[in-house]
Amino acid sequence: MDEAVCAEIEKRLDDLLKRLQHQQDIPPGPLYRMEGLFEAFVLLGAATIDQLDLLLDQRCSSLLGQSMEERLGKNWRAHYPFPQLPFYTARAPVVPST
Repeated sequence: MDEAVCAEIEKRLDDLLKRLQHQQDIPPGPLYRMEGLFEAFVLLGAATIDQLDLLLDQRCSSLLGQSMEERLGKNWRAHYPFPQLPFYTARAPVVPST
């Protein structure tokens, strides 16, 4: 994968993952743009799905302390087909009010 491509993807992934790291929601716009960027790079031959998934796993491990497999299970791509990025914040505790 081209160094400039890799650097741009890392920057954008880090921006999204830092929001999760701080337990913030990820707005749909940046998430969809990242998914579109992943798909565009594959379609243009700038990267392969395996390269992007490896980069995703590395950034996730680095910033969140868990790989994608640790977060979502061994076959996580079967549930979230490429280019879908399953970035969700932790659920807030729900306390009944009555």
